[in-house]
Amino acid sequence: MLKNDRENYEKFYASFGRQLKFGVYNDFGMHKDDLQDLLLFYSSKEEKLVSLKEYVERMQEDQKYIYYATGETNARIAKLPQTEMLVEKGYEILYFTDDVDEFAIKMLREFDGKEFKSVSSGDLGIPEDQEEKETKEENKDLLEKIERDSF
Repeated sequence: MLKNDRENYEKFYASFGRQLKFGVYNDFGMHKDDLQDLLLFYSSKEEKLVSLKEYVERMQEDQKYIYYATGETNARIAKLPQTEMLVEKGYEILYFTDDVDEFAIKMLREFDGKEFKSVSSGDLGIPEDQEEKETKEENKDLLEKIERDSF
């Protein structure tokens, strides 16, 4: 139904998506491989529900992770500074608004060889562009002085 009748699948998913996500981590992830292809999440790029397979197919060539952000609503997630930074760099982010989303993803750990990474984690694994490197180099002395003076 997901492949052949997307509109009806999304209606089905609106009613039973939460149970599918619960099924991923229920019984210590016993059924995760059967259910992972049925999951849908809101996408920052598409601004609609997408499957994990669709996300991975659109990933940038140098992208190592499937990025996600959690929050109460899609609008609030979109305003997070970390989210804005990744979107500006052209990365797609999955928005998790159900409390069960993170549990399901923690159980999956990866999809199609790509690990899941929260936008709020410290190292996002994004290569620095030339402008960022130059800015850090220009401000190196200032940053070192701040570090010395703050201790």
